[in-house]
Amino acid sequence: MPSFRTLCAVSAGFCVGTFAVLMAAPTVIYFLFDLEESQGADVMSRRAAVLFLSVGVILWRQRGVEQRETKAGLALGMFVFMAAFVILGLVEFARGAVGPGILLAVAAEFAFGAAFFGHLRATRGTPTSG
Repeated sequence: MPSFRTLCAVSAGFCVGTFAVLMAAPTVIYFLFDLEESQGADVMSRRAAVLFLSVGVILWRQRGVEQRETKAGLALGMFVFMAAFVILGLVEFARGAVGPGILLAVAAEFAFGAAFFGHLRATRGTPTSG
């Protein structure tokens, strides 16, 4: 399992990269997930981009945190974030709303979620720092 610092830094990069794609080139996502391009999809893509940027900034700024409660909170939040994306991606794929390209995103989200879950478990029973 990567260190919490490394996991947060890599996850921040993933989030900022997702921001950039959703903001500047949403057609990549439309192609990958086999979605129709529309004005409404573009608007929602840009709105989702802002959320990813925000999460990326939070992760980057908190990557060196030492306090157990803060680590546990970040790990739980990121686990829920990624697990929800995994579930949503699989449901949308099963109902035929997206193409098989979603499975690439689901695999990455599962890996990030599992890593944050590992850190969440690791925070149990450790003494509080600071």
